[in-house]
Amino acid sequence: MKQNTGYPQLREIFPRFKTAEYLKSLFPKDENPLYFPFCHNIVTALCYKRLNNFIYITENAAVNLGQSKEALYDHALSNLRSTQTQEVSIECDRGPDFSSFIFTTADGHDSARLLTFAQHPDKLRSMLDIGKGQLMIACMPAQDSLTVISPRSATFIKTLSEQVQGDYRDAKRHLQLTPHPFLLGDDGIAQASWADVAAMCKGQSPLRAMNWVNTEPGDALQNPAIVESVWDQALKCDLRLN
Repeated sequence: MKQNTGYPQLREIFPRFKTAEYLKSLFPKDENPLYFPFCHNIVTALCYKRLNNFIYITENAAVNLGQSKEALYDHALSNLRSTQTQEVSIECDRGPDFSSFIFTTADGHDSARLLTFAQHPDKLRSMLDIGKGQLMIACMPAQDSLTVISPRSATFIKTLSEQVQGDYRDAKRHLQLTPHPFLLGDDGIAQASWADVAAMCKGQSPLRAMNWVNTEPGDALQNPAIVESVWDQALKCDLRLN
């Protein structure tokens, strides 16, 4: 369901990752959903909930709410942050080859929590019990799936890449996001390939230059040409790895 009579309160609006193709398929051609490009075909949509249905905000609805697109984005992220401590379910795991935590809230917003946690790399390092400079990656093969990991062996990375790509293939089409990893660091988020991650785990440089972006609307997140180029390079690297 994508339409509803009346408009939401600002406190009801949250971000949600979707593929641009699927989001646009929910609307007639003359109606445009409001979204912010994140990477390649993944976008940040803004939505609210009515009777267990997510209602996606359109560009026209944003105008009727009397808010700029950027202001609505800020409200949505602020609302998501406000749920971080009391209502979010996180499972932590550690082994000889990795440290990780997985968001298991299953409220439709788990993958989008990458937008808020990526702004605080020190908090991520503390949760993973690692020091500055150690590798951190995020995986979100499906909408209700976000795992943040610090891998410590190339063997583990190969196993992880196979699992994430399998989870992506097994997810229902409308829930699929990406089989590729993201690097997390002080500069923000960078989409990577599994070959990049394997190289960095061995203490080598990534196979290509990383294009770091922050999670605020604007900058590189709003430039489709940049994210398309990054995605194409990641695909080529992973073809070589597999």
